[in-house]
Amino acid sequence: MATGPEHRRQLIARRWAGLLGASDAAQHPLYTELAELARHEPLLTELILAAPEDQQRPNLLLAALHDLALAAPDGPLAPWYPTARWLAATGGLDAEPAEPPPSSPLPEGAGSAVVRFLTAEREAVVELLRTRATQTNEVGRCAPLLYGLSKLRPSDAPVALVDLGASAGLNLACDAYRVELGPFHLGPPGSPVVLRTELRGEVDEPIVAPRIAWRRGLDRTPLVPSRDEDARWLLACQWPDDLERFERTRRALRLARRDGGVEVVAGDVVEDLAAVVEPAPAGDRLVLFHSWVAAYLTAQRQTQLADAVRQLGEERPVSWLFLEHPREVSGLEIPLLATERIPGSSLLVLVDEERRARVLAQCHPHGTWLRPDA
Repeated sequence: MATGPEHRRQLIARRWAGLLGASDAAQHPLYTELAELARHEPLLTELILAAPEDQQRPNLLLAALHDLALAAPDGPLAPWYPTARWLAATGGLDAEPAEPPPSSPLPEGAGSAVVRFLTAEREAVVELLRTRATQTNEVGRCAPLLYGLSKLRPSDAPVALVDLGASAGLNLACDAYRVELGPFHLGPPGSPVVLRTELRGEVDEPIVAPRIAWRRGLDRTPLVPSRDEDARWLLACQWPDDLERFERTRRALRLARRDGGVEVVAGDVVEDLAAVVEPAPAGDRLVLFHSWVAAYLTAQRQTQLADAVRQLGEERPVSWLFLEHPREVSGLEIPLLATERIPGSSLLVLVDEERRARVLAQCHPHGTWLRPDA
């Protein structure tokens, strides 16, 4: 249901205020400064109102700015975006993997310089807000994904994996990356993409993910890795202060551009769910996965997604695995935690083939740490 402009301004203001947790602020000084400016700089809210209502979040404006910085690494935004300088220095999207330098302090005046840019380049920013969507293909979430897959029983059954809101499909290639989850190492040792996730707590058995025999993605507006503008937008959805994360995503994109990527179908996660899974081999275990996708749906739409998954489960066995923040998914039924809630954590939830739901773990939204819920 559509809401009035004043209600949406207030919602955007709350989203600016909740953009960063206390532990994240020091690591992301540019976005911290912009979030503080948003309290009294109306332009940072007004521009977001140009986006479709379901995309009216600060992250979209931040991605639009980042995209313009990456497109012009010698332009006026470059001093405030180390990622733009890094991409130019390494040779671009398809350059050989390189080790990023340590982060350096943010130069003074970054926030006010960005606001001046927004004022001068308003039309270019608004065009991106109207035509793009937040599509953070965060490969760090492959660690929670693989951990969740390891909890399926029987553990040796091949998996048909469907990623809902797959963006460019990078997480569907989770088994092509080296994932270091505490003492457990998954995936090929020689992979150029290495994901390191801190394991907080004990596990009662080795973490071994099943074989993924078939995979497919579904997204309203899929990004195609081979298109430079799509690849750049995917990188723009990263945060510019974290060069290590940025380079990791660039490496995953480079693999996808080299190998052709994974099939991602354009469609709606509710209406087109049955059609996208229809080709999945009947002998494989069907697993639906999404991470920070339901958060962009209304509560009513989230409930409709749950209904669509249940209906699909009446036709064939299906497991539903998702990583979402409970505050953002009131339309989904989130099981009770067995352990104390970690503030700001996203929850990894598994609804098995018998429709039994349980929280498998609490996780950082980007998969930097995982705590089993047991």
